Amino acid sequence: MTSCKVFGLIMWCFALAACQVIACAQETDDEIVRINSAVVSLEVLVTDKHTGERIDGLKAEDFEVTDDGRPQPLAFFSQGQAAKERLALVLLTDVNLNSLSKVQMLRLRAALRRAMWGSLQFDDQVAVIALSPDFKIVKALNHDRQSVLESLTPTAGGREEQTQEASRGDIAAEVLAAVRHVQESRKQFRIELVVVTERSYGTLQQAAPGSVEQLLASGAVVNVIRASKRRDDVLDYICEQTGGENVHIRDTDYSDALERVIENLARRYSLGFIPNVALRDRGFHNLNVSVRIPAALGNSRTLEVRARRRYFAETFAGRAER
Repeated sequence: MTSCKVFGLIMWCFALAACQVIACAQETDDEIVRINSAVVSLEVLVTDKHTGERIDGLKAEDFEVTDDGRPQPLAFFSQGQAAKERLALVLLTDVNLNSLSKVQMLRLRAALRRAMWGSLQFDDQVAVIALSPDFKIVKALNHDRQSVLESLTPTAGGREEQTQEASRGDIAAEVLAAVRHVQESRKQFRIELVVVTERSYGTLQQAAPGSVEQLLASGAVVNVIRASKRRDDVLDYICEQTGGENVHIRDTDYSDALERVIENLARRYSLGFIPNVALRDRGFHNLNVSVRIPAALGNSRTLEVRARRRYFAETFAGRAER
């Protein structure tokens, strides 16, 4: 009996110690998450300004990042599949698929198939959201590429025209809702959104109060493919501020542009830096990313850099609270 009691006591002490180790590990993980959350991450696309060709193979020393004009050393650097975080791609569209010809629909699906299977990694996820006539998650964020293709199917209603006025949709709030859909997964993603639209939206002043600021603060990149000739609406502003591509096409064949944009976003450079704690406050800070042209590219080339223009900083003490 005595030996049994001693053995039981030893096992109880061992279990207690194990619980303490687990608790410490959880606390350490929580601290790690909070430290990482203080890193400012940027997704950067570099292209030849004249040809539009994407420039690959640049190194960390070719980039300079400034935070409110102050140069920042990079905490991490990678390109494409070497990025530390997986990609969440969200396709948002107000295009009436019934208005596309059979050939256009086949080209669109073929281009999306090539882009998803050729450019995305296994751990990347994709979602599809309809913006018209109402905001609707057609395909929730998932790994199943085939189900994404199948979700892009014209409805049985024929080719009827959509009657919703362009001015009624708050595109900033709708894109923000798409970002929150990704955030609900509680996984660390590089969030890239591609808005395929045939409409023009209202001005920045017509957007819902706070929706644009919250969208910019999220760190998501918004790319735009549109058939509309109008520019300088709130969607163009969001695209420019987040560092996305803004592609205008001449007709309603979105296939080539969609394939190129997805390929480019999957090959963006991922940069990150840790801002100076003493200079942080709760608000937006200006960002600038410039690239030194390597000698191998030749001095005659002009590069265009797309990266977000601002980031939102919270007080460091606020992030440290439990």
